Amino acid sequence: MVDAEFQYSFEYHGCLTGLVHTPLTDKCFLTLTQAMLMGLGGNPYGPAGTGKTESVKELGAHLGRQVLVFNCDEGIDPTSMGRMFIGLLKCGAWGCFDEFNRLDELTMSAISTQIMAIQAALKDPSTQLELLDRKVDINRHQAGIFVTLNPASKGYGGRQKLPDNLKQLFRPIAMSVPDAQRIAEVMFLAEGFHHASVMGKKLVVVYSSAKQLLSQQQHYDWGLRAIKSTIQMAGRSLASQKSASKSSLGIDDQPSEGQEASAVVQAVKSNMLSKLVMSDQKRFLDLMHDGFPSAKQEVADDVPLEAALKSSFGTLGLIENPIQARKALELRDQLAQRIGVVVVGPATSGKTSVWRLLHSALNSANQPVTFRIINPTAMPKLQLLGSVDETTREWTDGVLTTCVREVVAQADQSAAWIVLDGDIDPNWIESLNSVLDDNRLLTLPSGERLRLPSNVNLLFETDELKAASPATVSRMGMVFFSVQDVSGRSVAEAWILRQPAEAQLFLKDHVNDILLPAVSRTASLRSSSSLTSISEVSILQVALRLLSNATNRSDFAARTIQALSPLAGSTDNATKLASEILKKAGYDAPDPHQPANLVYDPEGETLKAVRVDDEQKNGLDGVFAIPSQELAARRVAAWLKNGESVLLSGPVGCGKGTVLRTALEYGQVRSTITVQCTSGTNPSIISGKIKRACLAIPTAQGKILRPKNVDKLVVVVKDLHVVLRDKWGHSPVEAFVRQVVDQGGFFDGGGDWVQLESVQLVVTMSGGKEEVVSSRLIAAVCPTSISFPDTEELQRIASSHFANIILTQCKNHPIWSRSSNVEKLCQMVVALFLDLRQRFPSACNPLHIFTLTDLTSLVTSLHRYHLTDQSGSLLLTSLCNEAVRLFRDKLTLSADRALFDGILSTALKESFPSISVDRDTIFASGVTGVIDGAPLPLLGRQLVKTSMEEMKVNIQTAVRVLNRENCVMEVYVHDVLVEDVVRVAHWLGQPGGSVLIAAPSGYGRRTVAVIAAKLEQGVLMKLKMGRGYGVKQFQTDFKRVLEMVVVRNENVVLLLEDVQIVQPIFLEMVTSLLSGGEYVGLYSDEETEKVDGLLVDQMVQENFDKSPADFFSYRVKQNFHCVLTMDNTGNRFTSLCERVPSLCTTFHTLSSDNLAESILQSASPH
Repeated sequence: MVDAEFQYSFEYHGCLTGLVHTPLTDKCFLTLTQAMLMGLGGNPYGPAGTGKTESVKELGAHLGRQVLVFNCDEGIDPTSMGRMFIGLLKCGAWGCFDEFNRLDELTMSAISTQIMAIQAALKDPSTQLELLDRKVDINRHQAGIFVTLNPASKGYGGRQKLPDNLKQLFRPIAMSVPDAQRIAEVMFLAEGFHHASVMGKKLVVVYSSAKQLLSQQQHYDWGLRAIKSTIQMAGRSLASQKSASKSSLGIDDQPSEGQEASAVVQAVKSNMLSKLVMSDQKRFLDLMHDGFPSAKQEVADDVPLEAALKSSFGTLGLIENPIQARKALELRDQLAQRIGVVVVGPATSGKTSVWRLLHSALNSANQPVTFRIINPTAMPKLQLLGSVDETTREWTDGVLTTCVREVVAQADQSAAWIVLDGDIDPNWIESLNSVLDDNRLLTLPSGERLRLPSNVNLLFETDELKAASPATVSRMGMVFFSVQDVSGRSVAEAWILRQPAEAQLFLKDHVNDILLPAVSRTASLRSSSSLTSISEVSILQVALRLLSNATNRSDFAARTIQALSPLAGSTDNATKLASEILKKAGYDAPDPHQPANLVYDPEGETLKAVRVDDEQKNGLDGVFAIPSQELAARRVAAWLKNGESVLLSGPVGCGKGTVLRTALEYGQVRSTITVQCTSGTNPSIISGKIKRACLAIPTAQGKILRPKNVDKLVVVVKDLHVVLRDKWGHSPVEAFVRQVVDQGGFFDGGGDWVQLESVQLVVTMSGGKEEVVSSRLIAAVCPTSISFPDTEELQRIASSHFANIILTQCKNHPIWSRSSNVEKLCQMVVALFLDLRQRFPSACNPLHIFTLTDLTSLVTSLHRYHLTDQSGSLLLTSLCNEAVRLFRDKLTLSADRALFDGILSTALKESFPSISVDRDTIFASGVTGVIDGAPLPLLGRQLVKTSMEEMKVNIQTAVRVLNRENCVMEVYVHDVLVEDVVRVAHWLGQPGGSVLIAAPSGYGRRTVAVIAAKLEQGVLMKLKMGRGYGVKQFQTDFKRVLEMVVVRNENVVLLLEDVQIVQPIFLEMVTSLLSGGEYVGLYSDEETEKVDGLLVDQMVQENFDKSPADFFSYRVKQNFHCVLTMDNTGNRFTSLCERVPSLCTTFHTLSSDNLAESILQSASPH
């Protein structure tokens, strides 16, 4: 071309479909040939579907060159790329590196030096190429390197801009949208259409009109790839018509324009109707009618497959649904045209049912198909696709590549689907772009290329495609599903058919009369409250999972209320819903004030309200159960007994832990493992804990994990909402949980499938907002929520705890033994608690979090006092001291603290005007004769009255001891110092008590912490920071602390300063340990076994009958303390509180806004 000449290479390509030449093709060929003439590479760039890669392949075919296409992704490193270059140069082939800018910028810069050396060797015959420390003989006359790029814009995720040094090595050519009408006309001619010009013009007009007039959906594609697949399908349809006409009539007539138009219409409908949303379908059909008015608009029937689909409904236990049958046929058509097909739609829209329905129908029609399911988001990308060992350069297959090899080896026996059921994002889907093209080649980072046979398909199942780029969307067929495709009535009817025959008639009447109206009402109440949309089918499935054991109408109504009322969105909505269900069922509410507070009494066969007796609960551990929590516990226990997995949500501190413990007790669950989630939690951590708790049994079908020595294992995944999502908004932990629930297993690190038996999951999350998790996970589990208790319930909780205090310390007290005074005390405490929540919301300050745990701690902490006086003053004084420690110390501003003092004084005067309260009383533990590190009593050290002078003496004594031990400390013991030391020591004298000292720099935070730890006789541990201190070093120090806490049974205080928090994960480890008693992933399997072995004898000595992991958590919660000192004046403090939300709930806060530099002076330790 022009002045560029090339020798023909005589590479045999076979009889291939050629590229339609347009002016853009000539422009591209000219640029590429001129680039090669100058010894450079070619760089076609532009949006998806403009022929970038095909143009390079076509030019290579004209010159007789072998063109090898490699799909680039982040898994390719410079060494892997260099090995590919060497192979290309030796054999004289062209390398087309598709989507080259998906490599990271550092890798592209490193590769640019290799390409520069290659181009220099190609231009100068006297230059010998040296690549990867080896000399390479190259074919200078035939080799070439080309790269193609998609725009590095918002719509194309994971793309980078080319570095400047790399741009200079390639001649760019912008590939804009080519002449679609000309391409369509030539393709129609190639398919045997005699009226190709008319068909091409009409088809392009219809597609361009649809692009402009229909709604903008992420999964719509009206480009060249869509036109090409439509024309190819129309060609097959026309060929079959010709063949049928010739065989029946014995003539080979030229088809009329109307016949050709009918073939095009049939192809367009098969291609495009499946992906349209319901609102666009009628408009598109109108466009088709306007574009092809003389063509038959009906789609040909497939009678044998339709009959097989009808029988498959019954086989799968489904009710026959014409919409789902049509979707199955559409899916069949898409699978016949494209190697990759996406079934996309919201949860419970029938995606899984339809592809399983088609699978069953094809097998019954003697078209055998096998399938394998993989959740790509539930594992790291390297585990999914494979990896290259950086040292040996040995390739290790991932889960997907192993599956591809297996189905390719069995392709001659049956067709196969690889079902990728999970979120679609560019992180992994873009690596499959080469296999989704017509050449069906899966290119691996190792350079290996696997060709998939024509009877193997990739079937993607997801609920949205917002993260998919046009490069991915244009390559795949689409079948869109809507929640309107599945009716709740058909789901209920299918469920009834699976129940015992004697119960079906009874259930059918109650489902139609009670359940279905209740489900519709629940959905409308959620919608009116502007809550996250959960489909009616999802709501129905939640109820059905609780109704299988219903015995009569009243039991059915009670179970319906229990299942649906938590989904109504609020307490008022739950009350409305329960009242309407009871009215519909013909029953009166046992508790008119709380209609949802009811259960079925099997003895009396009636409905009764839930009553929780105080004597049935232990007030020293957690929150007393109230009716709403008791109902939630029974609901969760019922689901667990039925083998279901549960999602438990609610606001922070609303009692989820207590509900879960009670539910596990009711469900007779003897074995549980807990995974306390942090931002860095990943699926391997959860799978590792499951493996350690189960027994591995090898079978012919693979590995099976069963619980050790118990019949059921419940895995509790706490605080799922804190796990960080990737930049596409997807959570691997959430995907892993859904995979375990839906498929009953997971892929281990070696890529083998592990099946779980008798293992259930309970997921908890705070915030009460279901939108933080995907709708598909909500549909897979049984979601239920707990609301924050109202005033009456809070008073009941406080009353139950106070009753325990009175029983143990004030049984015969002249004042507090009277129930009227206790009731007045409860009302005062609850009113104070609610007033503080209203006046100091957490939205204004992250430290202002007042939870239900704070309320119960306010009362239960009175066990640490000797309430022996007869006047009643000591109890109120002690209560005030606890209120100050719990609530006032959190307040940062002096104005807020003054407001709190006024609120508390007013509450005391109004409730108990005749009892005097000394607000200035100082309470301290007064520890004497205790060895440093001795474990604390179960309820903490007793607090006794002391004076400012006594405390000053104690502090001075502690300072002298510290000076003798390990540091030089000069402290002026002032009243402010005494007050702060008392505040910190108050919590260090309580099992597991930890303190966050949030004050400005120079306040003396470290000095206060050191003195308080010494007063409480705790072993003070500090980090020894150095250059390069990171996560590994922190974990090592952390393990040393835990060895003292757990193995040696010592009371340890870890001092952690804000300058030592190099990474937020440091705080996550500490908060996870404080809240759950462990940090998942801290110990390896070998280390865990070693620690367990050291604890066995101690468990026997203490008569501890649970697992070593439970004993580990018990010791941590009893002996481990942390004092965290942070500067609360900067943005870093706020950002850490947002990154680690449990920071403000696991630490007791001591907050201040004033400096005390003149009072506290300290020197650094030696």
